[in-house]
Amino acid sequence: MNRTKSINLIMVFLFMLLAFNAQSQYGVIEMNNSQQLDMATDDLIVEKDSLRYFKEKWKRKTSIMGFGAGKLNQEYKDKSDLVSIKDIKKIHISGKLMVGNKLIYNYVGIKYIKDKKRYEKYYIVEDGECQLLVKSGDGNDIFSIFVQTGDEEPFELHRSGTGTGPKYERKSKDYFAACTPAMEFINKKGFERSDLPEVVEIYNTSCID
Repeated sequence: MNRTKSINLIMVFLFMLLAFNAQSQYGVIEMNNSQQLDMATDDLIVEKDSLRYFKEKWKRKTSIMGFGAGKLNQEYKDKSDLVSIKDIKKIHISGKLMVGNKLIYNYVGIKYIKDKKRYEKYYIVEDGECQLLVKSGDGNDIFSIFVQTGDEEPFELHRSGTGTGPKYERKSKDYFAACTPAMEFINKKGFERSDLPEVVEIYNTSCID
């Protein structure tokens, strides 16, 4: 029995170390019409093709056996608002992407990109015409790293936590092949995942008109 408990505690500890999370400060939602929407919390909730943000601070509450659920639901709606995701220009919010206690990247914004079924949340690590993006993992992977130029489909550079899937150096050479300055940087000795923001910066500066 004690051995089983010990194994369970170890598994929980390992999960906590590997869990991918984002630590952020409250930000501003900039709309395409230049309207600025202040976020009172860092909660962002996708509801079909809309995004719910909180315009007032609100602490999640639970009802007991359904009593008071209607009042809580009304309070939830009163303190929040919905905006169309396609009308959002940028979500200005900064923070840190962490795996356990390890810093993966700092991020400077958030965007939502729709796949075949739903909108997915991406963290913007390097901004510009070409962006470096990080998305929370699916299944066994902890997080995935993408690049996206303009409105093209995000191109996956790296998938963490798996023995298979895209690896950043080879995939970077595929994506930035036509950009000589970027390729020179990638081919330098000791190219690492932490160098990806600089590759995207070089690409934006030297190879995009």
